[in-house]
Amino acid sequence: MTRRRSRVRGLVQKFSANPAAVAYGNWQLAQSYQTDGNLEKALSFGDKALASAPTNLDILVSQANIASQMKSNAKVMDYATRGGRPTLQQVRLRRPAGLTDEQFASRVAEARESNKSSYEFLGNDRLQLPSPTRKMRRRV
Repeated sequence: MTRRRSRVRGLVQKFSANPAAVAYGNWQLAQSYQTDGNLEKALSFGDKALASAPTNLDILVSQANIASQMKSNAKVMDYATRGGRPTLQQVRLRRPAGLTDEQFASRVAEARESNKSSYEFLGNDRLQLPSPTRKMRRRV
């Protein structure tokens, strides 16, 4: 694992000008550390991946899983909230020139469908957040 991690780190440095490559490399490192049980480092590298690709639902779901394993409810809520932003961005999209209304609606529907499981995961109780206590309910 250490050899693989050093290769991935080298690739992240080599392609530092490419945000997608940086995000992918850091995400791979996060998954590697998560597999080894080093959740702190996994969360750190996942956050670096999100800095390069802030709306990537796959990374957000992965980070929510890591935060859930760490029992960090604040982080889980942060990633779940951030996961809703791409949905809002799709709603606010403007139709590009050259596309009919039907074609544009079809593309938006396809994008939503392809990410449906991620949205459901981030918006669902699968993240195992504790139910609000009586004290928490009073504060709201």
